[in-house]
Amino acid sequence: MKKNIAFLTGLLLSGCQMPKTGKPANPAFEKAARSISMKQVNLHQSGALHQKRSQFAQPILSEDNRVNLDWQGDALTLLAQLARQRGLTFACSGHRLPLPVNVSVQEMRFDALLRQIETQISCRATLKRHPHSLHLFFSLPEKAGHR
Repeated sequence: MKKNIAFLTGLLLSGCQMPKTGKPANPAFEKAARSISMKQVNLHQSGALHQKRSQFAQPILSEDNRVNLDWQGDALTLLAQLARQRGLTFACSGHRLPLPVNVSVQEMRFDALLRQIETQISCRATLKRHPHSLHLFFSLPEKAGHR
């Protein structure tokens, strides 16, 4: 058995020692690669690459501010960002559960947006709004066998 393993190991490692085939790369591929590289350099130098674009635009100054938002993902992340934009502290408590939400709004008031999110997460969490904070309370998970 050990002889077979040693033989197979030697055979597999010998593939690493094979000489190069010597076929030159296709000149068209080399030209295309240079062209792409130059375009990337131009984009980088013009500032088009490596700029972080915020998915969330302006700060939300009041409850009456209109919000444009397209979001599919976890409500916790969305609420934390919205609280940050509004200048509120954000906290959550309880056993963290996934809170998937799908929000696509145009020119919706901030308070109406929070109500829409509350509607989508109400089966797993409760959102409490205070003058200077936003708090997400996760519901207790159901135990197996109990209804």
